[in-house]
Amino acid sequence: PHEYVEVSYGDAWFLGRVEGCEVGEAILKDDRVLIPFKRAEPYEVKRAIGWDCNELTVDGFSPEFGFIHVDLKPLIAVRTTYHEKRRKLQRHRERKKRKRKWEKYSHKEKNKCRDIERKLAAQLTGLFPNTVHGFEELDKERILRCSRKNLKKRIARVSWRNFLREIKQRAVVEEVDPRGTSKTCSRCGFVAKDLRG
Repeated sequence: PHEYVEVSYGDAWFLGRVEGCEVGEAILKDDRVLIPFKRAEPYEVKRAIGWDCNELTVDGFSPEFGFIHVDLKPLIAVRTTYHEKRRKLQRHRERKKRKRKWEKYSHKEKNKCRDIERKLAAQLTGLFPNTVHGFEELDKERILRCSRKNLKKRIARVSWRNFLREIKQRAVVEEVDPRGTSKTCSRCGFVAKDLRG
């Protein structure tokens, strides 16, 4: 504490590569100093896509592209597989082994799901550059409180917030109030009485 290290990079080999970048906070390691640089790139918005988050899919609509369908089944499959593995572990006799395996499965599930979410977000933002993505501001806890028991299990497997977080890191996202979004026509604004038709 209260000691300072001065690091000069005025004549460093990478200076040409980081021209016009902001300098972040230096990170001191035992054998080196890491200096992060951030380039502020302007984001020019050219179009908008409205997304509807469902149990097995994320569906979008844009006047330019029409309807877009993103399948979340690979994500659900990973969650279901590891849920079954952890359920089988409950029969295991040795408590220490059971706890270790439980943590291992939870860690693997988290990593695999995050990998799928990153890939989906990268594909979407790559396919639709310079786009504002409109998502429903879903409160998963409220949905789970109001749902039936069999629906709760299915909704618990879906991680809309994680998927949305990954897209936010790559593009501009606007969150909207979800009330009435499934019943309202995106073109004329007519509100249907139910979800049929």
